[in-house]
Formats: sequence, C-alpha cells, structure tokens
Amino acid sequence: MNQFDQFAKVELKYKPSALLPSYKVSCSEGVYKRAMAIFDDDTISYYEEFKILFLNRANYISGYFEVSKGGISGTVVDVRLIFQAALLHNASSIILIQYGM
Repeated sequence: MNQFDQFAKVELKYKPSALLPSYKVSCSEGVYKRAMAIFDDDTISYYEEFKILFLNRANYISGYFEVSKGGISGTVVDVRLIFQAALLHNASSIILIQYGM
C-alpha cells in the first residue's frame, strides 16, 4: 500500500456523438452567426444564458455546452464547470458566450 491509496481516484470520461468537424471559426462575425443558432429565439429575451463553444486545433467548432440559465437580470457561472466541460470534451480552445437582457 502506497501513500496515495487513501485518496479517491478521479476518472474523466467523454463519449462524443459525432466526430465530424462542423464549422471553421475564422472571424467574430462567423462565431456570432453560429452562436445565435444554438439559442432559442422564442425565449432569448426572457432570461440570460451562458454557453461555451468547443474548438479543436484546426478551429472547427466541435460542440457546445450550456453552463447556466438565469433570470432577467443575470446568471451565475461556475468557472469549474467551464473547465470540467472543456477537459471532458478535449477542447483545444473555448469561446464563452453570455446572451440575454
């Protein structure tokens, strides 16, 4: 028994649903267009949302994650959730998006 046997073992797992690159990020306008596609137009004015886009090394968007939804005046974002999602997704880069009132 070594000195680290007393600690809990941590495992990170991720199962991607598709490995196809979607859209290459080349400018802020392109990011804006893709970001608006993941927000619901019918509810976007009622509360704030915070999402992250994951990018691979070639700057293709490989997925997104909804970090939080808030009320009319704000939303709470836990930075640990952002890093956890980026690590589990094996993202090379992330784009943070906050949208709402």
